[in-house]
Amino acid sequence: MIGSRPVAPQRARPGDNRPRIAAELDRLITIADLESWLASKEGDSHSLGEALVTAGLITNNPDLIRRGIETDPENGHLLFIGATLPAFSAEERVAMSKRLLEADPENGMAAFIHASHLMKAGQPDAAIEMLRSATNRTRMDDFGIETQLLTDEAYGAAGLSPITAKVLSTSNISASYLLDMRTLVRSLKGMEGTLTTGEASELHSLTASIGQRLANQSRSGSLLGQLMGFSLEVASLAGLPDDAPSPYTGLTVAQARESILAEREAFRQETVNLPDVEKILTADPELMGRYIDRVRLTGELEAVKWFHRETERGK
Repeated sequence: MIGSRPVAPQRARPGDNRPRIAAELDRLITIADLESWLASKEGDSHSLGEALVTAGLITNNPDLIRRGIETDPENGHLLFIGATLPAFSAEERVAMSKRLLEADPENGMAAFIHASHLMKAGQPDAAIEMLRSATNRTRMDDFGIETQLLTDEAYGAAGLSPITAKVLSTSNISASYLLDMRTLVRSLKGMEGTLTTGEASELHSLTASIGQRLANQSRSGSLLGQLMGFSLEVASLAGLPDDAPSPYTGLTVAQARESILAEREAFRQETVNLPDVEKILTADPELMGRYIDRVRLTGELEAVKWFHRETERGK
């Protein structure tokens, strides 16, 4: 995540690899760079499937991603990528999201994604039924860490330094599914005028649950995911009377909206100055590596807090 906090440049030392890192950030990785790595995965369909998909993501080759998914067709991680890849057709994403749900039935995120594709395909009743089922699916997993670790490995095999590989795999992770969630909530809100009071009340709860679960999951994930969660929670309350009961137990609509906005403002205060990844990387690669480790271990918000504590201590 690129921010605005400046990091003072440091004078190069003997053996300093910072000039190499700066050059690596602009290097274009091609399939030729990954051929030996892919060859090393032959004979294991799971490893080869994941390597093919990873290579396809790095080189922007959807056909390679398709080949990888079919090499390991029940791999939830790869099916998630297929279900959320903008380069795939709408028909492909519907089919992939259905397969994802079959491969990973406890994943609520998979249910939300499949519901979003069903809604886009003109099947609102099926989408709503899918959202009902999401309440019993206890996990929320976007497979971001798995994708990053595999991308680390691929970049390393292509000759990039470990820290550059980490930065590129973390910063290039796709979150396109968040836009699908926003479109889904907007579509659900647009249906409210055609429903009975009871049906509309259930729909309010279902739309609120998307934002709630996304925001809660993203507290250990990306800042963008958490912001989208807040946005969807607020959107779920749009158009409701302030004194009406909200989908949030014990709160009116006005009270729920106030609580969400207060939480969002606290979040904004925590993230007002984000680390500038490229500057930190070229100035202090070791600090950058530790920061990314914390992003993956504790989520981006906690990593940002750690970074500010660490840099304040060093002043």
